Amino acid sequence: MAGPLTVGELAGHLDRAQSVVSEIVNQLEGKALLERERDPADRRRVLVWLTPDGRAVRDRDREVLDVELLREAFESLGAREAASCLATLRTLVDQTVRATRRPVDQPPATAHHDYHYQGDGHD
Repeated sequence: MAGPLTVGELAGHLDRAQSVVSEIVNQLEGKALLERERDPADRRRVLVWLTPDGRAVRDRDREVLDVELLREAFESLGAREAASCLATLRTLVDQTVRATRRPVDQPPATAHHDYHYQGDGHD
């Protein structure tokens, strides 16, 4: 979404090692989801960006919570699986409601995940 980036810049956005991102870029390029080109302003730099097919995959993956897709997924479940899934979803909604009603000075109760984004302010 940030436009053409170098593999190093992409690694920084994703908070992953450049070697890992380079391998992912190679795989996505092999599937025609990414393109690479030398930066016309600095021929030492190689820029990568999503192809139209890559953007289509990104957009489709964002729609995972689409109401129609969820309906189809629930219809494919057995009665016991659907009931279990709905019970879990109700618990998640209840926990979310409780979390949003906490006092302002109380930190959110979360598992200790190190999910963070180190953007460069250009998002």
